[in-house]
Amino acid sequence: MNASTITNVIGTIGSIAWAYNIVDGIIKVYSEKTYIHGKINPVKVRNLNTKNLNINNYKDVKIKYNKDIEEFKKVLKEKLPYVDLTYLERNLQDLVINEFPTLGTPVGTYDSKNNIIGLIEDDESKSITHELLHLSSSIYSGKRVFCGFRQRENNFSFGICLNEAYTSILDERIFKNSNESYLVFRPLAQAIETIVGKENMEKMYFKADLNGLIHELSKYSSEDEIYKLIRNMDEIFNIFYKHNKDNIEYDEKDVYKVSVYSEECVRILTNCLITKVGEMLGENESNEQILKFNDDFVEAISCGYEIKNLKIKYLTQKIYDEEMNYYINNTNDLDGKKIV
Repeated sequence: MNASTITNVIGTIGSIAWAYNIVDGIIKVYSEKTYIHGKINPVKVRNLNTKNLNINNYKDVKIKYNKDIEEFKKVLKEKLPYVDLTYLERNLQDLVINEFPTLGTPVGTYDSKNNIIGLIEDDESKSITHELLHLSSSIYSGKRVFCGFRQRENNFSFGICLNEAYTSILDERIFKNSNESYLVFRPLAQAIETIVGKENMEKMYFKADLNGLIHELSKYSSEDEIYKLIRNMDEIFNIFYKHNKDNIEYDEKDVYKVSVYSEECVRILTNCLITKVGEMLGENESNEQILKFNDDFVEAISCGYEIKNLKIKYLTQKIYDEEMNYYINNTNDLDGKKIV
């Protein structure tokens, strides 16, 4: 099978919000303790009292953004009528919006534990839609935070890169707002969406169902490989965050790490692609459908970026050909069909 022509896209990255330490397998612990038959245990609505707000120097200006919130809800329901907006409605009940007097880093924040959105005054970047997407996909269990495809407990986090990248994709897709801060990570999230399906991934995002996403991707690779994929994305995120926060050049060690992590992510995703192509062949999907799926994947992940002294390249023809050849040479038969 011939891949589409790989296109180099040179992009820049701005400031990245924040990062946390990564612990292997922590979401397995979350899933075992918090999920029951695929549903999250009921969680009480948080109520922030005036004393708590004063201690943290917050001023609640939510009323100022009521029109933005109503427009957000309207657009979301019109464009994604199939997603569950339970978390959106619940979190709006006690949402606090706090404003910063000057532009800072980050431009917008969402504290999912305390249900507080932070914005700069008279925000022209329209970051409120990005933060409201976080709010719409967040739930706090009293100990652990589930936010889209990220899970966090205390200082341990898993999935921040995927979550921010996919939130950025949705923000541009639904509200036409582009956030360059996460541009470099978006090809990986877009490739994941190509594999699991757009509507399917959107539904899981708004349910904060990282566990379900991993299960879906595990149909095309081992579960351990999928955990590695998400962990490696977080590692890349942390390296970018550190250097952009301090505005410093990347040292040789970090340049090497980004190269290794990104190539491993791409190999895992390409393996998922090829496995799914084999599945589509076995299900007698048309050549047009298979080629479109393949082309969509290659287009999503065929990007390169130059940031300071760092060059990052995602899918290359070499990686694609190596993974395809390996699959062909090691797959003799699939439901009576030879993989060609």
